[in-house]
Amino acid sequence: MKRILVMALVACFVLGAAMANAKEMQFSASFEHSLQWTDNTDLQDGKTDGANEDDFSALQRVRMYFQYVTSEDLRAVVGFEYDTTWGVVDSQVEGSGGSIGTDGGEIELKHAYTDFKTGPVAWRVGLQGVAWPSAVAGNPIADNDVAAIVGSYAFNENVSLVAGFTRLYTDEDGQNKGDIDALTAILPIAMDGYSVTPYVIYAMVGQDAAAAAGLAGITNEAGITAPADSLTALWLGAAVEVSAFDPITFGLDLAYGSVDAEEENNDRSGWFAAGIVSYKMDMVTPSLAVVYGSGDDDDTTNGSETMPYLDSATAITHFGMDGAAHNLAGNVLTDRHDFMAVALILDDISFVESLTHRFVLMYGQGTSDENMADQAGTVLTEKDTFWEVNFDSTYQLYENLALSAKLGYVSVDRDEDTWAAATEETDAATKMAVTLTYSF
Repeated sequence: MKRILVMALVACFVLGAAMANAKEMQFSASFEHSLQWTDNTDLQDGKTDGANEDDFSALQRVRMYFQYVTSEDLRAVVGFEYDTTWGVVDSQVEGSGGSIGTDGGEIELKHAYTDFKTGPVAWRVGLQGVAWPSAVAGNPIADNDVAAIVGSYAFNENVSLVAGFTRLYTDEDGQNKGDIDALTAILPIAMDGYSVTPYVIYAMVGQDAAAAAGLAGITNEAGITAPADSLTALWLGAAVEVSAFDPITFGLDLAYGSVDAEEENNDRSGWFAAGIVSYKMDMVTPSLAVVYGSGDDDDTTNGSETMPYLDSATAITHFGMDGAAHNLAGNVLTDRHDFMAVALILDDISFVESLTHRFVLMYGQGTSDENMADQAGTVLTEKDTFWEVNFDSTYQLYENLALSAKLGYVSVDRDEDTWAAATEETDAATKMAVTLTYSF
């Protein structure tokens, strides 16, 4: 609590100084309070894996954003985040500060950037959120906060260009072995009834960072040496949206990525595609989504055939995939792309005022060769199938206050001949989370 008080005093000082120079100050915030129950999140046999049985956690997150606006061409934004897990004492554990006394914990600097214009070019410099294009459910390569310099220029009302530099990791000793620097260019094209947004990402990856970030081909997770030198990575992608046939809409994500290393076993290249068709109705919006990602073959000497990524955000579901919010359980299935799936989605279900629901049923299987089981982080092979169910409800108590409940169920059927440890007693994973959100 003392740290929060000190931070509040510092914020008051900063705000006072800023108001003397800024013509307008804007403030926004959100307070999220969650209770979560999970079971068997590692998808192992629940009868023997007590560490993941009947886990209960209470969490909260506070985000505060301050904008100092001088004009429509110049502003500065700073955002703070404070995450707490109730009851955590150890200051070394993320989310500490929720034990008795509520002392401790750390306030994180979420965003800190400056927006300004030089002629027709708009710039954003600093710690910011960068999301590469997606028309389905999150970009499969990267979608997160980064340190970046991003510029944008509008050729006309239909075509613009966004280009930037991001530093994702760096070595503290300055030897560059742990550096990942990325250059990107995005070309949004928006026409009447459709939009196409191609993009390219080129990254220079230090050898230490390659293994840690999972960018190398078959790394030392499979008993093969990590890269002996730095790597280069290249991604090409596009997001396509079609609204010309409204209320029927279409979305398509395509991405290809490759990593080039000195040793062939550290090469990596693969592709990912996701498509969705939706039909908006008065009380529900049904959608059908399809996902496919290339998988590894059975040769560990020629690198990996799965698409590399920096920070995947495939968020069709919130339990098996990356759609979870507020540090709630997610990515239970995998954060890789070597799987294919089909999902039925019923969104914006509403029969009662202020109450909406979302239902997702997904079925799929892995795309990596069965001989890659337990190799290089593979968790799903072509012999394994899975299915997931999500059912979520949100009730708007007030204009700025919402109460939501999220239910998740994931079941994996592993081939016993492929996975020596697989048994018929392998249990499914379950999740229930209740969140109260106040935003203003």
